[in-house]
Amino acid sequence: MGLFFEERPKVKSKKAVIVLKCLIYIGLIVVVVRSLFMGFTFKDFSVVFLLFGLVSLIDGVEGYLHKQKRKYYLFDLGLAFMYFLMYVQYQYFS
Repeated sequence: MGLFFEERPKVKSKKAVIVLKCLIYIGLIVVVVRSLFMGFTFKDFSVVFLLFGLVSLIDGVEGYLHKQKRKYYLFDLGLAFMYFLMYVQYQYFS
């Protein structure tokens, strides 16, 4: 359709990857709910970026293993790198 709405090929993920992503998403929900009730800090914000980075890293590695086009898994790995940089920024410089 365009630059931002590009169709990606559907690949079937392994059960271990699905379980790992679900655990990360549950951890993300726990961090957000905890920060809502206990008070929001930048350390909580950095953990959210870390978890998003892990999900993007898993997507990138999985895309590489499924032999997707190079731009798809490099985009995921670049996004993971950006999330990890944001994690470091909020963790150590705030």
